[in-house]
Amino acid sequence: MWFPKAHPHDRCTDQRVEAYKTLFQQDPSHIFPYHQFTRPDDDIRIDVFLYALTYEGRDLVAAVTNGMSDTRMVDPYDPAHFGRREIIQYFAKCKPTDVHRLHGMAYAPHAQGYFLDFQEPTETLQPPGLRRHRQLSLQLDGDAVTLLWHTQRTRADLTYQQADEVEVLHRQR
Repeated sequence: MWFPKAHPHDRCTDQRVEAYKTLFQQDPSHIFPYHQFTRPDDDIRIDVFLYALTYEGRDLVAAVTNGMSDTRMVDPYDPAHFGRREIIQYFAKCKPTDVHRLHGMAYAPHAQGYFLDFQEPTETLQPPGLRRHRQLSLQLDGDAVTLLWHTQRTRADLTYQQADEVEVLHRQR
């Protein structure tokens, strides 16, 4: 009897859910499954999880991808440089358009075959803004998974992110 091969997303999601539960100390407050963004049979499967957080008296939402790290991203200019990434964003309020944009950012590197990393000079990708979120403890197929923080670029968002409550690694040009 033939059984279809399980998709890596199923196996990796179980591991990410446990790592995220440890990192955020809670289950997600909302889950947007991949098939809300793409065809159900799409081979690139990226969900978005929302976590309600309170940080030093401020309510915020952490939106985190789940699925970008199912497969390695390899630097086309240096195949020895690779990584497994997920993207995190912080919002005062997370709107559906924010969730769709985050999904698109995580989907594009796999669909278009490019390497997404914060080791290159970039304005919008940094290590997570909250120190504890830099300590994701997750290995998939022997590779460490790290979070990339997609920073907002509006003046109001930058002011919020640069406030004392949120440590930010922001490069000045």
